[in-house]
Amino acid sequence: ASFTDGSTDSDGSIASRSWDFGDGGTSTATNPSHTYSQAGTYTVTLTVTDNDGATDTKSATVTVGSSGSSGSVLQNGVAVTGLSGSKGQQLNYSVVVPFL
Repeated sequence: ASFTDGSTDSDGSIASRSWDFGDGGTSTATNPSHTYSQAGTYTVTLTVTDNDGATDTKSATVTVGSSGSSGSVLQNGVAVTGLSGSKGQQLNYSVVVPFL
């Protein structure tokens, strides 16, 4: 899964960020990728710190299907089309979750 940090700071800059992917995995990258080893529902948390030391934390839920699932429909009825691959090949989906 790919994640995008769209955080901004109106009076300065983002000094650091910390992602927690809900399965023990973490990252400090701006736009990290993470591979989940098991199907399930995970809470992804992003904490950002600005150059003045102020922090903000937002969370979102990510549902990961099993490798045997069809993969033809994402949550909320968004269809996945035009993708093909062989068994065992990695397919990447990008989902932008707004942290408001």
